[in-house]
Amino acid sequence: MRFDPTDNWSDLKSLEGMLFFVQRIYELSYDQSDFSEKSLSTPAITIVTELLDAIEVEEHGVIKGISTELQILKEELKEKISNDPIAKTLLGDKKERYLNSIENENGKNLKNTLQVIYIKLSTDKYWSLLKTEIIKIIDQHREKDKIKLLADTTFEFLTTYGYEKGTIYHLIKTIFFNNNNSEIIDSSSLHAFLQKFDLKKTKFDVYFVCSNLFKEFSESCGNFGLKLIESKTPQYNEAIESKFFKNLQSKKSFMLCEGVMALDYLHAMREAESKISLISDLFVLFHHKKKPWFSDYCLVYNHKKEQVFNLNFSTNPMSKLNEGGIDDAKSFFPVFLEYFSLAPESFKRFTRGVELHALSLETKESSSQILNLWICLESLLITGKGTHISTVEKSVKTIVSNYTLREQLTNLYDLLEKWNIEKTNEVTEKLPEIWKEDNQLKTLALVGLKEYKDLAVELLSEMDSYPLLRYKFMKLVRDYQNPKNIEELKRHSERKTSYDIRRIYRIRNKIVHQGVLDNKSEQIVSIAHHYLDTVMNSIIYNKILYENISSIDNFLLEQDLFKAEHEAYISGAIKEGLDSSNIKKTILGPDYI
Repeated sequence: MRFDPTDNWSDLKSLEGMLFFVQRIYELSYDQSDFSEKSLSTPAITIVTELLDAIEVEEHGVIKGISTELQILKEELKEKISNDPIAKTLLGDKKERYLNSIENENGKNLKNTLQVIYIKLSTDKYWSLLKTEIIKIIDQHREKDKIKLLADTTFEFLTTYGYEKGTIYHLIKTIFFNNNNSEIIDSSSLHAFLQKFDLKKTKFDVYFVCSNLFKEFSESCGNFGLKLIESKTPQYNEAIESKFFKNLQSKKSFMLCEGVMALDYLHAMREAESKISLISDLFVLFHHKKKPWFSDYCLVYNHKKEQVFNLNFSTNPMSKLNEGGIDDAKSFFPVFLEYFSLAPESFKRFTRGVELHALSLETKESSSQILNLWICLESLLITGKGTHISTVEKSVKTIVSNYTLREQLTNLYDLLEKWNIEKTNEVTEKLPEIWKEDNQLKTLALVGLKEYKDLAVELLSEMDSYPLLRYKFMKLVRDYQNPKNIEELKRHSERKTSYDIRRIYRIRNKIVHQGVLDNKSEQIVSIAHHYLDTVMNSIIYNKILYENISSIDNFLLEQDLFKAEHEAYISGAIKEGLDSSNIKKTILGPDYI
């Protein structure tokens, strides 16, 4: 989450709903937002496509176990449609009949139903209705759950359609948080933002700096729609263009990818990069010695608007998680080296995972990253019999569920410090000593115990400029003071993890068996990386902090026992109520020290 000033917003109270919507989109498009805070799901139309693909695979008998994947996709689609207000409206009065057909039909009948749903959820209809619903709801600032759902749906829709999240981030920052712009006084600014996404592609020209080696096969480049040049006269921005095309000693060349049809400048850059990357890879297939290089930056021209932008490729998706800086790594690394050890076989598997994790960081090629990350998960978690996917799914689901509540508390405290560290310290210092031992306990006392409501209100009263932060705080109050909500939080975490792991596995299969990778693979890389880090950090945490494991088998057993005991604490709280005597174990689990 970002905390940009809101000085250019005229009336925070009347515009609260719109500001909340904008801040949520801003959070989703910001690379350094915490991964778990984004918590995005897969759009219904994407799941429909995946189901149709799975049916085709089943018909051809390409992959074993596809019936299990079909059933899981059916469950995910039913859940998604039930929670998607736009999809429900577009499916109309027959929604329940469609859902029943998804649940009960197979083969040709299921395919027929899915094809009809796909038509009804067409992008133009979906986007038109979604924009209408957004404008309707933003004045109802008390309907934060609905506004958040529409914000999430907007981001999911736009990025799935093909818009780059960097473009969304830039537009949010420029339109809503640029003090040089006019004042935000009503919903016209939101209208302007939404109208930027017309779902139409534009023609762009994209230039890269490249190796002179491309000259050796310039004719072949031409067959790919690529043109090699040595210089270019500036057209729209002499400073940027002259610097880019400076080539005094002719040590390099420039590659033009002409007439790229794309949704935005960043999308054009990616489309052009994929084309030049392919011909570079094809050349090295025959040359075997040297791969022609090209820059990770480019000039993108929109001649219709007479504009040019100098763009860089975003960082490796493996490095986008909200992680600690070098100081955190420096402080923990010697502790790890001194105290971490496992039995020989487990240590070998762990270090292999470390090696593959490092390889994934070194490449930007999504297929390699996904394959390496999946191999890491398998090597860490498969210790006995059973199918690989079911074992990985069960283990990751358990581990993530065990730590999801702690992670929420940690994330909220981190956000409170980023928002206003002085105020956060001032309020938490008023807590009794027993609740000041660590940041998780401080947050737990504020959101989970009614006796500290006044302290919570003292913090909340200062958050008028950041309704998204206030919502996150109050969401934990709502959930953590009701044991049934805690139980549902963990169940939701397990369902989402199961869907994610299965999706990673299916994409892994597509890469291996069909050589197919979706062009929006960056999100899958981030998901796989998040789960792998969770598993590896949990192993380290159990070994160094608790010293209760000597092997990965020990670790997996401890996770199963933790889960069972934690569920027993939650069940007890549902029956007996939640208070200061049992909230630590109920939220933080049986191993909390």
